Formats: sequence, C-alpha cells, structure tokens
Amino acid sequence: MCVDYRGGSVIAGSLVNHHPDLVDKLVLLGAVYSYPNPAWATLLNSVIGTYRVVSNGMITAMWDAEIPDVDKSSWRYPLAVDLIVSDMLAGDEKWAEQQPSPQCLRIPTGVTLDVIEGYHQRPLYDAALVQCPTLILRGAYDGSSHPLDMENLLRQLGTPDKKMITFGNATHYAIVERNATEMWREISSFFV
Repeated sequence: MCVDYRGGSVIAGSLVNHHPDLVDKLVLLGAVYSYPNPAWATLLNSVIGTYRVVSNGMITAMWDAEIPDVDKSSWRYPLAVDLIVSDMLAGDEKWAEQQPSPQCLRIPTGVTLDVIEGYHQRPLYDAALVQCPTLILRGAYDGSSHPLDMENLLRQLGTPDKKMITFGNATHYAIVERNATEMWREISSFFV
C-alpha cells in the first residue's frame, strides 16, 4: 500500500510507525514534524473544542494569506476554488442549515492539535522508525510547514531512500494550485 497524505502527515507518519508492513512508500505534503511555531503554538492556550466554525468568506483565508500576489487567481484557478468551497459546504449542509449563518462549516480540530504538538517540538511519531522510501514536498510559501523542520525530518528518517523537494510559487495548498503539475509529476515518478 502507498500512502499519500495532504494535511495528515502526522497520521501518515504514525501509520508507518505502527504498521510498517502496510506501507511501501510515503509522500508527505506540507508536513509538520517538530519545529517551534509560536503563532500556532499559542492556540494551546485557548480553548479548542472538537471543531471550529468557519464562515464561507474565511474558508480560503489562510490560503489567501500565503499567496504573495494580490491577484490570487495567478496562483490558483478560481473555478477550482469555488468547487472546493462548494464541496466543503455541502459536506456539512444539514448542520449549517440549522445555524444563524448557513454559509459556514465545521472543521475538526484533531489535525490542528496534532500540528500544535509538532510546533511544541513534541513529534507524534518517530521519524527514525520510517524505513520505507519517503518523499517530502512543500511549497516555498507554505506557512504551516517550515523548511528547517522538513530538513530535520529528512535527516531523522530511518530510510536511506529519501528526498525533499520545495516548490517555488506554491503554498501549503500547492497540490491544487496552478503549478501543481510539477508536484504531481514528482509524485507519479516516485510511485513508479
């Protein structure tokens, strides 16, 4: 089985730690492992429930903030963004209909809590136990995945078959951006 996780690198790494026989190759996109990020780490000081409510207008806010161009469409396809947002809203439509503002959705906080542990330098899996070939990918403008964290993760991986690539003009959401073709090409050739 090959594992390719977006936004779930902690889950993927944990899976490889606990069930190495199930994974032949591992791709980590925009990973977080063990590096201080004070802005995110302060979230631990606030009350975090099982989910957070995000309005339609805020769904792409973090993505927007990572794109340095004023014209966000130069990095991503507006139609693709509309489809992603529509799909996200439709996934929680029954709950949203019962809210004062039906154009909102719930986002589970489990991944956020996992990432915060990494930002406090408490990794939730042991990279040294990862023995399968591993490809680490990140966008140069990724605000969640830090380049020094990825270099540290690369060094600590137990496999000798490992590679890290940083893509310019790409964010944490690079897999669905205009320059994603190069990233997909790397992923495809890795799994061959």
